[in-house]
Amino acid sequence: MKYAIVFVVFGFTTPLIYSIDSAPILKHAQHLPYLSSTEQINRALYKSVKVHNVGAAEVALALGADVNACDSTTGYTPLIEAVRQDDVGMVRTLLMCGADCGTQDIAGNTVRYYVQLMEQTNPKRAQVILHVLETYAHERK
Repeated sequence: MKYAIVFVVFGFTTPLIYSIDSAPILKHAQHLPYLSSTEQINRALYKSVKVHNVGAAEVALALGADVNACDSTTGYTPLIEAVRQDDVGMVRTLLMCGADCGTQDIAGNTVRYYVQLMEQTNPKRAQVILHVLETYAHERK
């Protein structure tokens, strides 16, 4: 397997790489598996969201992942998956990187639909997510 050394300065691992040391998408703390296509980078972003690893998501985004790409299996965008996972930090990170709240999954639902579902089981957490969405949202008009 090919590796690309990323974010290593003067032989020391940066805090970002240290934070993703245990991420399943990474084989070594200072090495990133060589991702040769946009599809692979998008999968790395989606997997980072699923395992609640903001640092790994930031690396995937820095490598050019599409923050609004739908997962080929579930049809969820990274933002929808982060809301479904109740990961406020990931939601904020994705929104700050330009995630679009209006992007639909394969069923035609947007992130707000999943917030409404969350309100039925955990209204306080839904309000936190909604606040983050309203603060950082980039919706297409």
